[in-house]
Amino acid sequence: MSLCNEKSAMVSAASVTARPALPPDTGLTRTGICNAMAKSKARTRDRADGRGKAKSRGLSWGGHYPKRTKLRDRVVTVLAAAALAGGVGYFWLKSNLAEDGFQAVAAQGVSALSKVESSVSLGRRHLGLGEAHHYGTAFPTSGPHASTWTVAGFYTRAQQPTQLVHALEHGNVVIYYDTPGED
Repeated sequence: MSLCNEKSAMVSAASVTARPALPPDTGLTRTGICNAMAKSKARTRDRADGRGKAKSRGLSWGGHYPKRTKLRDRVVTVLAAAALAGGVGYFWLKSNLAEDGFQAVAAQGVSALSKVESSVSLGRRHLGLGEAHHYGTAFPTSGPHASTWTVAGFYTRAQQPTQLVHALEHGNVVIYYDTPGED
């Protein structure tokens, strides 16, 4: 029993019943499906017999990719891997050159490290409201200090030493300077 016309492949009643029913709004008929199956089977048979490739109708039947696509994918993969390796190598080389440059400059300053003086820490306690502290040095670097600090900037008037010590605690750098006089 055939559900297709004479030009299409013969389909048994059992294979037709195993297929899902067609949606009513697709406009396809059983004959159209039978023709599509016949063409698909002919493509498979032609490939198996070695009589040549079936003509492509722009549809992907799955699993078959032209050789140029595989070659293109390999070329793209190799180029991407080369670009990645080149980028990693560039940054590795650049960081090594920077490290070597730093080590060279640091080696020049080793003799200057012997001139660095360290002072004993006098603590880092915050003073209470109204409490004052007098340091034993003109340029204090630690000790009890005010709860507020000097804001970073350039000052022409002297700042409170207790606020300068607090600024040092926060990592600021204090540079004392004197304007040249007439002497």
